[in-house]
Amino acid sequence: MEKINKRTFFCECVKLIVLAVSCLCISSLSGLCEEFSEITKAEVRKGPIRDVIEEKALRQLARDAAKLQERVASQSVPLLERVPSTEGSLGMASIFIIDEKFYTIIPIGSVLSLPGKLRARVVTKPEGVLLLWPDFLARNSDWLGTKEVSLAMSRGDVKAAAVVMHDLAADGRMFVAVYRGCPITILEPVPPRSGAKSE
Repeated sequence: MEKINKRTFFCECVKLIVLAVSCLCISSLSGLCEEFSEITKAEVRKGPIRDVIEEKALRQLARDAAKLQERVASQSVPLLERVPSTEGSLGMASIFIIDEKFYTIIPIGSVLSLPGKLRARVVTKPEGVLLLWPDFLARNSDWLGTKEVSLAMSRGDVKAAAVVMHDLAADGRMFVAVYRGCPITILEPVPPRSGAKSE
């Protein structure tokens, strides 16, 4: 009888141990499942949201777009003047100033004063290594200078130009017109129209 009781007791203990281990495994698995579901919910929330559009709504959007294009075309005004060419390049609108090793790019029409001895420094094709304008100016300040000009002068104001050119006449350096430190083209004055009344 004692043997049966010991065996029964042993079997009951094993059952309890198995039950306890099962409970621990289930509780840890349920915790892992909860963590996994929270991670997947977070990933789903972060991911891109795409609305699916129905074909009927898509057709309506296409019809509205066609109407908008027709409305824009009917309201557009044709240009009366010739459209400027967009096929230019930086090289076509620029000249190059060179020294012994370097060159820089400035816009055509920005040279205010060019003494004869410095004419060889202005070229149409670059030679040497490109230097940005501020560095080139600092390197060659003995023969190259700048003159700050007003926007009125850059647009062709004759009175403003006369004052500036008078100031530069005595200096033997090449001068480049700048506006806020950057080279700028000086436009030629607009010639008076024939038949215009003089005041």
